[in-house]
Amino acid sequence: MRTILFGIALSVATGSAFAACDELQQAPERVRQERITGSLAKAEAMAREALACSEVSPGVALELNIELARTLRRAALHRNDRSAKDALAVLEAAASLVAEDDRRGRATLDLALSDYHSGAELAQREFPQASRLAERARTAFAELGDAVGLTDATHRLGMIAFQRRELDKARTLIEESLTVSKRGPERPLFLGDYHRHLGFVLYVSEDLEGALPHFQKSLEYRLKANSRDASMFAYNMLGRALIAADRPAEAREPLEQALEIARQLPSPAGELRVTLNLGRLHEALQDRSSALAAFTKARDLAQRLESESYAKTATEAIDRLTAEDRD
Repeated sequence: MRTILFGIALSVATGSAFAACDELQQAPERVRQERITGSLAKAEAMAREALACSEVSPGVALELNIELARTLRRAALHRNDRSAKDALAVLEAAASLVAEDDRRGRATLDLALSDYHSGAELAQREFPQASRLAERARTAFAELGDAVGLTDATHRLGMIAFQRRELDKARTLIEESLTVSKRGPERPLFLGDYHRHLGFVLYVSEDLEGALPHFQKSLEYRLKANSRDASMFAYNMLGRALIAADRPAEAREPLEQALEIARQLPSPAGELRVTLNLGRLHEALQDRSSALAAFTKARDLAQRLESESYAKTATEAIDRLTAEDRD
């Protein structure tokens, strides 16, 4: 009996409604669907169960490992943990599944590792490993004529450029990824990411009116893909952009939707981000007491999650709103 390992101990689940060993070809997509809807514990359990099957092929095992790593990274994000070292262990162990002559498999793993390192290297904003791996994957996918892989690798490089605040380069790469994507099937989740990230570039460039339609479209595509997890962040960003554009009354509904999803998932990090924006909303509407309550709650959440930046932002808002009381 052969079991393909993935870097950490496996326990074979029994009695599951998911007949993993009878549905191995469909297993990666099943796991992906659970992940994007926010059912992360279920997605993780399904991936582990399928990987424990003796019949799993190296190709399917690679897909499952990548989905498992994405699931673990997403769970870490909701805890405000960018390191997600368990996800890295899964990806590094999965390297043994890729044959030397399997260029597509190698490029797929390179891109998954780039995605991981783009989060782990965020604090320094230099991204040495993330950019090297994405460039290598992009070259391979281009030579293989793989439109989906080339789209995602190009988009990843665009996001690396954005995080470096190379805004012109970021916009060029993100727009190029959309052009390349048209050679393959329509993917609502990619289109949601495209509009969100182009919106980021415009938002940071202080083009709020240009950014807002992209944030709206991002939300629409994420809802179309039934991605509750990603929709929470889309609702939240739309609300924040509306506040920045001096349209706070319109921001209430998307922020309330985001908060509801954050509590349902649950996502403490998502709740923190939304609560901070609700403070901004109340402040913009000149509701000082509600703003103080929201910022105080955001500060407390940030401290529990050990987020120094969000705690600092909330504390500064509280100090600003209470300055008159101290004078």
